[in-house]
Amino acid sequence: MAQQAPTALPTETTPGWRLGFQSLETEHREAVELEVTGELPTDLRGTLYRIGPARHEAGGERYRHWFDGDGMVHAIHLDGGRAHYRNRFVATAGRAEEERAGRRLYAGFGTRPAGDNAVERFRHAVRRFAKNTANTNIVEIGGRLLALWEAGHPHRIDPVTLETIGEDDLGGALGRNDWFSAHPKTHPSGDVWNFGIGYGARTRARLYRCRTDGSVSREITVTLPFPSMVHDFALTERHAVFVVAPLTLPPVPLGMMLGSRSFADSLRWEPRRGNDVPHRERLGRGRLGRARRLRLSRRRLHAHPLPVDDGERHNSRERLAGAAGARGLAADPAAAPEHDLARVPAGRALGRLRRAPPHLRGHR
Repeated sequence: MAQQAPTALPTETTPGWRLGFQSLETEHREAVELEVTGELPTDLRGTLYRIGPARHEAGGERYRHWFDGDGMVHAIHLDGGRAHYRNRFVATAGRAEEERAGRRLYAGFGTRPAGDNAVERFRHAVRRFAKNTANTNIVEIGGRLLALWEAGHPHRIDPVTLETIGEDDLGGALGRNDWFSAHPKTHPSGDVWNFGIGYGARTRARLYRCRTDGSVSREITVTLPFPSMVHDFALTERHAVFVVAPLTLPPVPLGMMLGSRSFADSLRWEPRRGNDVPHRERLGRGRLGRARRLRLSRRRLHAHPLPVDDGERHNSRERLAGAAGARGLAADPAAAPEHDLARVPAGRALGRLRRAPPHLRGHR
């Protein structure tokens, strides 16, 4: 007989949006058959995976940002007109350590290091970076089901039981401290491309290629002009494009190093830097072309860039619309020749802003 998985429903006192900020502790490690209203096609087979933050506190101390909750994988499997559900926390090392300690130990994106005083917070900041919460995206790459986070390694998940197999360095492509973003993109060739940001004396973006045979390689490393928070990138048939917005960390983030500020609290808006758009050409042609760069105005262009490669001329035109704050503007580099990234003077404007074409407006 079909069972119904326990759920929390919105009420007059608890609107639906607030459920996303409440912790969900219940796991269904064995498949629970769901009650179906109506009928499902009997030949519809497959599994839908979803992931998100599910636990928003540790040891009774609540995280200060939604992004900092421990990740949980959900799966709905359809077969023969029936639906089964499982859910399970991603068994990260940080989560296990905090469970053993019975208290919060790690900082997060918007949560500063643990501790009741400055000395304790400094000790935690020295010993531990932010916890890999594995809560942002879940994707299949090269036969691996991966739970992704913005600032660390992916976690490999068993596609049937949802058990965590462990952190995955993608066959050695990722170094110990390398990041693998939560927003990979699929190229028309079938290869999956992704990037990772590395902060330090120089801020670098590393571009990874995940081939259909399961092999992964680091294709290129590009030095960014300043320590921007790069959340996502864009992929066309010919280009990998980054929008480097002037939302930056300090050159020396003392607040983070001392444990008094979180990553998010350390970010600052510096519009004088403008927007920088480095991109890489000739994806899918066996080798990469030169790194190129555009300089845009100080208007914010951030979050999820939306590209269109016209492909109408040898120097292809990239139109970019920011997913947040771009206000319907796009970059059109066709007004200027392409330049090598290393040879562009820091203050030179290579692109001009124009209104986006109608099919790109409203993507913010």
